[in-house]
Amino acid sequence: MTATLPPINPRQRTALLRWCAPQRPSGAAPPLDAREWSELVDVATALGVAGYLFLNLRADPAHAGMPADVWSRLSATYYAFAAANAEILAGLGPILEAFDQRGIRVIVLKGAALAELVHGNVAMRPMFDVDLLVAESDVPSAAALLASQGFVPDERYRPAEWYEQELHHLAPFRRGRLTIELHRELLPPWAPLAATTAELWARAEPRAIAGAKAMVLEAHDFLHHVVLHAAHSHQFLRGLRDLHDLDVLQRSLGARLQWETVLARSGGAERAWLAVLGFRERLGLDRAPSGVVAALRRRGRVGRLERVMLGWAAWPLLTYTGGGGLLPAWMRRIAVMLLLERRGWASRLLRFVRLVADARKSDEAARA
Repeated sequence: MTATLPPINPRQRTALLRWCAPQRPSGAAPPLDAREWSELVDVATALGVAGYLFLNLRADPAHAGMPADVWSRLSATYYAFAAANAEILAGLGPILEAFDQRGIRVIVLKGAALAELVHGNVAMRPMFDVDLLVAESDVPSAAALLASQGFVPDERYRPAEWYEQELHHLAPFRRGRLTIELHRELLPPWAPLAATTAELWARAEPRAIAGAKAMVLEAHDFLHHVVLHAAHSHQFLRGLRDLHDLDVLQRSLGARLQWETVLARSGGAERAWLAVLGFRERLGLDRAPSGVVAALRRRGRVGRLERVMLGWAAWPLLTYTGGGGLLPAWMRRIAVMLLLERRGWASRLLRFVRLVADARKSDEAARA
């Protein structure tokens, strides 16, 4: 999300939450003026939910009173997302085929799997890269294959060695407009994933993606990954898009969703699940059974104060209020990271100091 976006007012936030959702709302869109509509389109685009705004408003013959130039910009954004994602998937297909020919198993993660298999419309789930999980033993072969296909590591943010030591994936591989992150683990070391990588592989399911053979996470592992990625990787900065991912994925499961399985795999991630379920309730989406919420609170030893503090830190990031508030956005993200953890407060304070230093270093690198 770019820092140049203006903060949105309560009417715009209501429209954002109501009209940028997978299910078309009933009734008329809120009365916004030309400037407010323009700002709402900018924010919806930055949050990755402009596709839903377009489809929901397109069903209204008058486009809900949106100015013609703003409607044209929103329409162009929707079709640009569709074209960009189609281009990404067209480039991904041959890569997956090459992996298959070399005997390298691949699990397609996040956006590429969600856009094609879950949302059913590639324009609805903007992608900026493709995340592929390969077995640890296959990482060198997979990296060599990408290099042979003309991909080069992108070290503009950090050197390749830093990714290998600090993160769960290699430095992003780039070729033209296609970027691939090669994962050896599902999540960063600090994210509380109860399942082992071997268990994830054992439960993974074969699917055809981009016209090629690949695998995806088992549905409950997929749900868990969406929740943990929204919380621990993005600190809810793209949470509205991620919540819609979760909503569409959950609806696609229907009666196959087993909350007992969710609970069994949520060890250490109870705070993330409670935050996401709480946000879903505030958005008017389907509620989880009360017994599931109570079990998550009990297992995670999450008190009311921590839940309130987590919501206070994360909700403005989720719905975007600009740079206002008592804490800037980057400080809220750090607060979310600390509140999601179960470690003692002394350990959290030390981690806070490290995260602040790292945030400043990243900001300096971005300005350079």
